[in-house]
Amino acid sequence: MSIKPILLTTFFLIFLFGCQQQSSSPPDTDNSITTSSESLQTNLDLNETSNEEKELIKKTETTSYSRNYDSYRSVNDLVNDLIKDYNYPPSRLGIAYYNFVTKESYFLNENIGQYAASTNKVGTAVLYIQLIEEGKLNWQSKLPASSDDFASGAGKITNNPIQSEYELEELIENLLVYSDNTAWKILMNYYQNNFGDFNLNLIEKSGASQKPDSLYNQYNYATPNTLLGYLKQIAKEKKYLPLIKYMSKSEKNQRFKLYIRGGMATKYGQYDYSYHDTGIYYENGRPIYALVLMTDGIGTVDQFMGELNLIINEWSHFQMSSH
Repeated sequence: MSIKPILLTTFFLIFLFGCQQQSSSPPDTDNSITTSSESLQTNLDLNETSNEEKELIKKTETTSYSRNYDSYRSVNDLVNDLIKDYNYPPSRLGIAYYNFVTKESYFLNENIGQYAASTNKVGTAVLYIQLIEEGKLNWQSKLPASSDDFASGAGKITNNPIQSEYELEELIENLLVYSDNTAWKILMNYYQNNFGDFNLNLIEKSGASQKPDSLYNQYNYATPNTLLGYLKQIAKEKKYLPLIKYMSKSEKNQRFKLYIRGGMATKYGQYDYSYHDTGIYYENGRPIYALVLMTDGIGTVDQFMGELNLIINEWSHFQMSSH
């Protein structure tokens, strides 16, 4: 279905307001990113009991925690206590957590739609991995660009003279590492013009069972569950390893990485008073858990983000060491 130019322009202007990020290279991540199939060897088989998992459990036996986890019966009690400590109204928070090892989960307002800001860039990258898998594109495919694709913000593409085309790999790297809005607009434009309704396919690709009308009626909306859906896909399949590596390089020592600085692959989003973060925690090459936090009207919540991920991380280790 064709879209009139003025409507398409409005669509992308609404869609692109989001966060600006700093690039980083965490100590546990190789700075070089390669996308050949030979380089994508990692242990992401969640059904396999491995020596790495045994080592992880052994490591937790000597871990020093920030609080006494013996006093908590479940992750629900733990997270609810943290929310009370910060005196945040639960109605202003959306949380989705899933542990790939213990199968434990926590949800709060997980199916309520909010403006997603840059967190939907993860789903955008997932859509393009699908196109690569289907043989419609490859990492070296060149996507056209023009001055009409410019969108202000951080990133190498946004802050350099616009080129007539870019390789897909460069666009995805700038999208996830630097949260480049111009790269995002190029990707959205190309998808919309060649592969169908971008917003609709983005929502459906999440795999979420409940998708409120707000996702379809508003552009660039998401729920904690749709964002968790992208993270689960990324964690479970090796084809997404390049995305993991790019996300590992973003947000140095910030938000979810404030206290957990190694092993986190994250993507942050911020617009106005909505602050969000999403991420997957890895240890010894294995995904341990995925976590999503969306906030509405609370303001800057970086400290809360950092502490939420800290207690989730410590609780995960505590649970694995006690079983």
